[in-house]
Amino acid sequence: MVSRLPVFSGKRVGKRVSPEMVVPVFVVVVLCFALLVSYPWTVLTIGTLAYLASLPFGFASYRNHERKAAAGMNVAPPGMGPPLQGDSPSLSPAHPSSESQGPEHPDRPTRLN
Repeated sequence: MVSRLPVFSGKRVGKRVSPEMVVPVFVVVVLCFALLVSYPWTVLTIGTLAYLASLPFGFASYRNHERKAAAGMNVAPPGMGPPLQGDSPSLSPAHPSSESQGPEHPDRPTRLN
């Protein structure tokens, strides 16, 4: 789903489930599905209220991320110099036919897949 509201995304957390927690997490997920099947309206209502309660936390996390990005915008990572002209990374191998035509936008790869 697409939302214009900044909501929490687990992608930025970057932590993996430790091996000793795999079974308990799996049991909790199975239990949640069992409750959803047994009591759909109650579980959906609780899920909706939890989502609405998480919106302020998502906004705060988004604001923090934007502040960090704005503060570190002109700072290069340690050990890295400024990027050289023409050293932009490519996401896909270049094809002879695409090189002869030239990219539409120089900062975008010619092909994504």
